[in-house]
Amino acid sequence: MKKIYLLAIASILMLSTGSAFAQSCQGTAFARNFNIASQCVVFVQNMPGNAVVVLTDVNLDIISSATTTADGFAVLPYSCDRVPAKVSALLGGCVAIVPPQAVLPIKLSAFNAELKGNNTVLLKWVSSLELSSFKYVVQKSNDGLNFSDIGSVPAAGNSDKPLGYSFEDKDFVSGASFFRLKQVDIDGQVEYSKIVYVNNKSTSG
Repeated sequence: MKKIYLLAIASILMLSTGSAFAQSCQGTAFARNFNIASQCVVFVQNMPGNAVVVLTDVNLDIISSATTTADGFAVLPYSCDRVPAKVSALLGGCVAIVPPQAVLPIKLSAFNAELKGNNTVLLKWVSSLELSSFKYVVQKSNDGLNFSDIGSVPAAGNSDKPLGYSFEDKDFVSGASFFRLKQVDIDGQVEYSKIVYVNNKSTSG
């Protein structure tokens, strides 16, 4: 019943040609389909801005919906037992075909530490993908085993584009320190990055 109701609304809206609400694709719309740590999600870009989009399977059953950002980006989580086929805007007829699913369990593509002057360590990292991310908590340790929080950086939330982040530890003292990132999602789930090592008594970082 819900499917019929939503499709009926979509049909009425799409028949209203000339409506001030009618929108089209922002270029060529495309979708990406991922399985991230057993969570299935479709990212779509170049859809109409601030528009409702629906994710359907081959039988036109609606399996997810979302509202795009101003630049036409949306995240559509769906149950992993379903097979998505396309993403459609309820207005304007913009459609993106969903490709086969790719497994992408790793969010961070880089995490490095660089020793600067004035007892400062510059930490830099790049996220290749973010899904419902909340923040990055920077942690430090003197032995590589026991870590404590020294700061945090807000995360983007949702993105399928590489994003760069940085953090400065201005309390680095003589000797060695270990750093890692605690990635906190909106739902409270936590993942840890690899550990990077800095020693100001060595030529290597």
